[in-house]
Amino acid sequence: MIKKRWIVVIICIVALTSSLATVNGNPKGLEDEMLVISPQMLYISSVSSSLHMEQGAVIIICSLRGYRHLTDKVRISSYLQQNIGGRWTTIKHFTETFNSHSGTMFETHTVEQGYSYRAMTFFYAYGGHDVESQVVISNIVQ
Repeated sequence: MIKKRWIVVIICIVALTSSLATVNGNPKGLEDEMLVISPQMLYISSVSSSLHMEQGAVIIICSLRGYRHLTDKVRISSYLQQNIGGRWTTIKHFTETFNSHSGTMFETHTVEQGYSYRAMTFFYAYGGHDVESQVVISNIVQ
């Protein structure tokens, strides 16, 4: 009988404290933080970034596809990174701009054997004065 009372008391305490947290929530605090919610995928339809290793060179292939009548220009900015001592360090930067709704960038860079490499790529799609961006980290190659 005593066990049942303790169980009832614990359930009441849990129910009471969880309802108090909800009542004391401050919705005004959200307004104070100036949260900005913006829609995505307005000018970017798809992006991709991949790395390939071939005979001591890394080949970066990055592609951005926008919407034909909404996207005026696209820019692809890729940072080739090498893993040195557990940290990713940028060793080369490539940027290409296309005055179209889509574009694909191919770049090759000779690298040292025995290290891991990846590409961190920033994709930008422009529609008039507006810009939308996405960041993609590629696969890792050795």
